[in-house]
Amino acid sequence: EEQILAVLRTVRWFAHLPEEELRSIYMRGRHKAFPRYSTIIREGNVGRSFYVLLHGQIKCSSSGKAVNVVLNAGAHVGEGSLVTEVRRDASVMALQDCYMLQLAAHDLRGLSVNVQDVKKHMIGQMLGTVQFFQLLPKAQREQLGAIMEGSYLSPHAHIFREGDPGDA
Repeated sequence: EEQILAVLRTVRWFAHLPEEELRSIYMRGRHKAFPRYSTIIREGNVGRSFYVLLHGQIKCSSSGKAVNVVLNAGAHVGEGSLVTEVRRDASVMALQDCYMLQLAAHDLRGLSVNVQDVKKHMIGQMLGTVQFFQLLPKAQREQLGAIMEGSYLSPHAHIFREGDPGDA
């Protein structure tokens, strides 16, 4: 258990938490075993969970981006789902037998995890993919992320209609 808590402490969003809150996260999460070569996350699916790799090795790859990275214990994927439902922009496959902790936003309620920091980080990353915002330093994109709201829209959903108030 101490090794698992040490791995959880390496997650940026959990690093400052007291030990009892780390234990609470460990107890609230779903413990998942993934055999070698199994798909953990499929690109394009709607994501509602954040994963922390406690043991093993995973590969993240994407057809739309130049993503092809191997991650080891302590890595985490899917933090955008702590803020809102998101379409997965990469697939994650187990390269070895893996043991992961799966968390949803509701698992962190009542704890000292600052989901607003996750939101700032995620929106800042998304802004970095837009040419207009790429000239801004990362810190400024994250400052914008702090005041912006993100929401998931299904394909073909209307963002706004003629006559809607211009308040967003």
